[in-house]
Amino acid sequence: TGAHDLAAARTGRGARVRPVPPDDDREGLAPPTGLPIVPRDRVAAPASLEATPTNVMVNNPAGDAAGTGQAEESVAAIGSKLLVAFNDGQGFVSGNPYKDTQGYAVSTDNGATFVDGGVPPKPAGFSAWVWTSDPITAVNAKTGKYYYCGLASSDGTHNAIGLASGSFSGTSFVWDSVRVVRNELNTNFLLDKPWLAADSTTGNLYVAMTTYDQTVPGGVNWIDFTRSTNGGRTWSTPLQISDNQTNGLVQGARIVAAPAGKVVATWQAIGDTIVYDYLKYAFSTDQGQTFSLETTPVLYVPNFGTGAPGYNRERGIEFPSLAVDNTRGVNRGRTYLCWAESYNHLDDVFTSTSAKSEVEPNGLYGNATPFTPGDILRGSSSSVTDADMWSFNLTRGQAIIVWVDSLVTNATYTVRLFAPAPDSVQRLCYGGDLTSNTGLPATQTYFTFMAPAAGRYYLRFAPASGTSLIGNYRIRTKIGDIGTERGRDQRDVFVTWTDDGNTWSTPARANSDPTGFDDYLPEIAVAPDGCPYVMWRDHRNDVYGSRTQQMIARSLDGGTTWGLNQPISSAIGNFTTALSNLVPNQGDYNGLSGDARYLRAAWADARGASVDVWGTTIDTDFQFTICPPDTHTTAGSQVWARWTIANLNPLYPNHYVATFTSQRNWPEPADSLDIGAASSVMFIPMQLVVPDTAKAGVNRVCMNLRNTRNSKTIQCCLNITVIQGGVSVGDVAAPAFALAAPSPDPAPGAATLRFALSRATRATLSLYDVTGARVRTLVQGVLTGGWHTVAWDGRDDQGRAARAGMYFVQLEAEGRRSTRRFALTR
Repeated sequence: TGAHDLAAARTGRGARVRPVPPDDDREGLAPPTGLPIVPRDRVAAPASLEATPTNVMVNNPAGDAAGTGQAEESVAAIGSKLLVAFNDGQGFVSGNPYKDTQGYAVSTDNGATFVDGGVPPKPAGFSAWVWTSDPITAVNAKTGKYYYCGLASSDGTHNAIGLASGSFSGTSFVWDSVRVVRNELNTNFLLDKPWLAADSTTGNLYVAMTTYDQTVPGGVNWIDFTRSTNGGRTWSTPLQISDNQTNGLVQGARIVAAPAGKVVATWQAIGDTIVYDYLKYAFSTDQGQTFSLETTPVLYVPNFGTGAPGYNRERGIEFPSLAVDNTRGVNRGRTYLCWAESYNHLDDVFTSTSAKSEVEPNGLYGNATPFTPGDILRGSSSSVTDADMWSFNLTRGQAIIVWVDSLVTNATYTVRLFAPAPDSVQRLCYGGDLTSNTGLPATQTYFTFMAPAAGRYYLRFAPASGTSLIGNYRIRTKIGDIGTERGRDQRDVFVTWTDDGNTWSTPARANSDPTGFDDYLPEIAVAPDGCPYVMWRDHRNDVYGSRTQQMIARSLDGGTTWGLNQPISSAIGNFTTALSNLVPNQGDYNGLSGDARYLRAAWADARGASVDVWGTTIDTDFQFTICPPDTHTTAGSQVWARWTIANLNPLYPNHYVATFTSQRNWPEPADSLDIGAASSVMFIPMQLVVPDTAKAGVNRVCMNLRNTRNSKTIQCCLNITVIQGGVSVGDVAAPAFALAAPSPDPAPGAATLRFALSRATRATLSLYDVTGARVRTLVQGVLTGGWHTVAWDGRDDQGRAARAGMYFVQLEAEGRRSTRRFALTR
């Protein structure tokens, strides 16, 4: 097809953030509007939507110029303290004395509010230092030391990677040092896409990066790795971990510290065939001193010609995401690899010779030249204002391939695809060439789009503003041939995993949206519950897929299958209309990380007038909210107890395994598997049998509750005191059927209730208030004969604390009924 000719366009250094150049957006979007004034120190969290975790704006736009954008986030946290880094377009604003285009924010209240910290500090001795792009954060969970890493211009003639470190002191974040990881003369090497990892076990710091050799025409590149064993003061000589055979074709490295001193790395490599690109992988078992040879876990089909809807850069990002399970769960040490993949559109053959020429004037939607996908479009751009609009129909599930393959040397242009509604300006795809390359052919554009809904779509070809004239152009189009390949449309999200670094699982799709909706920039992390989570830009909640939300999915079986997709952004964003002075406006990555309890997410969000950083905290923990009260009983009786457990995860139900231990080796209840809905309280009632031979004294009985990934176990115990002799009702020995007086009376928040049955029979023990309303069903079912003890925790059937006052306990069994009155105090 000739699509392989586009490979040269994909090895450029577009990963660096840059200001928005003059563009071809002349369809009359609203001009920038003033942003709301927010106090500079904190931004409060808005109310969250039902079933969606609370969203918080991370950066503070007060004082920023209208249309300033923030994107490309990284988040690190310990406990309630968070550090978030991002690209900041305020550095591109004219007249701004600070040219730094990075920023950070901190939170000391578990992400409920953030303080915008402005520009990170700079290393001593570098007065002209400017932070430029690609910020990454990490934290050593044992020492509480936070790290900030990013690209920089160190003096105008050198480019560098810097590392700042700091820690929280109370509610303040204090930077303590800024080091230089690497500093290179611009004419020798260009550094790009650094990635930072902190190993809390060894204290080591690891950085992977892309290195471009500027002394070689075309800038041959490779993946380098360096480490520090002294907190970033000094760094090892860069070690190339990518194979020489892929020099010039690699980008987007990720690095993660794994258990037992292992370090794992992945990156993207442009393939040597027309169709496939590669995800590469290498690992170290000696704390980064040496690395294995690279392997290729995944061949995948990229859609490199365009980003997601609303994207403002003329090519897409296909970098992988990487995570390792560092919990104590059943999959400890497992490595997860995540990426976005298209259906196989790159091997489609363009056979049609049907031609369609533009009919002028056709610069507006109303007079667009119609065509049928499969036509070869021919036109001419006679001036820098001569944009041509084409229109075509797609049914739901049809995909179009667009290939701009014939332009003159030095031509710069854009080619966009627009949704038919609601206003015909909603961007779906964006390709082109905005850089004038003297003596080189114009960059070709090649992308695909699948219609999520039937309609009339628009394709626009235009010169980039202020550039040389285009002249004649040709655009090949066709309906995409969709087979049984892994990807279903323009992009889906996939995950594979390995336990040994050699054998990888069959890739599993994480997104469950209908076909036709783009899924972009996936990030993967392992939460403290031992489950991998994947987050991505998702477009299913917009008819034509032009607006976006952040979506997340979880796997309960270690990445083999993926469950319910849940939105974590509480508002739909529109990158077409939200202004940003950054390219790319969506960033090259988003932030997702797990700490000891929470999953932290941060992303570029277009819900407002400009693109800002928003984030959320997802609690993956579970807790005992009520332990049964201590009680006393006699040998040969049964004790009823109820444990109350809260699933704190706001998005997903959780499975728990309950086991019991008995200090005095009494018979233990059978293990149980229980399910708690998202953000719910669950009750686990159990009958504990006191042996006939039980001697007087205390027995400590404990419930041990663990999640099914075995990453955490919690314990809740009660003391059961065995009393010598029989239990009496008043001063009279207990008859065959009896209900003893509640003890104590009055009961200070909890009570012990005892009753006897003459034989095995169905029995119900209930609690009522003075109005006759049922408060709690304590026992209901077939019981053995003899004495039974119930520990009431002072709660109703919904787990709420009962009010102080008078209560009645009623026993119904053997065709008889008995009632006792007692008081509850608080």
